[in-house]
Amino acid sequence: MGFVDDIAVQAYAIGGRSDDSRNRILVLEDDIVSTESFNKSKMVSHPELTIYDALRCSGSTHIASNGDQTATAIQYLRSGRSFEEAMNSRSYEPDAPNFTPRISGFINTNANENGQKFGMSLVRKASDSNQTVRALYTENSPEIQLEQGVGYVLHTYLGNDNPLPSFDEVPFPIPILANAQAMATMLWEHLSAETRVAVAVKTITADGQAGFFIINTHQS
Repeated sequence: MGFVDDIAVQAYAIGGRSDDSRNRILVLEDDIVSTESFNKSKMVSHPELTIYDALRCSGSTHIASNGDQTATAIQYLRSGRSFEEAMNSRSYEPDAPNFTPRISGFINTNANENGQKFGMSLVRKASDSNQTVRALYTENSPEIQLEQGVGYVLHTYLGNDNPLPSFDEVPFPIPILANAQAMATMLWEHLSAETRVAVAVKTITADGQAGFFIINTHQS
């Protein structure tokens, strides 16, 4: 996530190792990008963990996440509460033994002078206990230096050990592009061909107009 001139850019990528994860596509309907089963004849073992809205907005606040915490964020924002409060209400995913972290972010294209316009959340399992570890990074955090053409990324995992180790680092910077198709293509080409499933990029203009581009393994 980040900014290029007056364009806000959000991106979400799915990597898959299990059959459920790999049997997915990203679809766009009514300015909402959601996950969906590609082969609907296959039974989904845990739909609560694999089927969700990934990119969605409430007013001028645009949410991106890797799970049903997207809906939690929307619910909290609509009731006048904050993105941070929404993430504090959630824990890591109950998908033992990996316990996938919940990674989420927001961009507010109409933040007032005292409001936050950028935030990224990592909610993960502690490495040595079942405790939930939460971290929130905003434009006021020392780890984030908002610059034109620079975006920040959070991953779910670090490496390919078994079980998969949770990502426990700060968001890292990458170059971003204001064109949704070009940005999606760049991300796609940098993802592992063995595990990549789908990529969606959303661009938002200063007046709130959204543009999208999606790449799906099953539809490419």
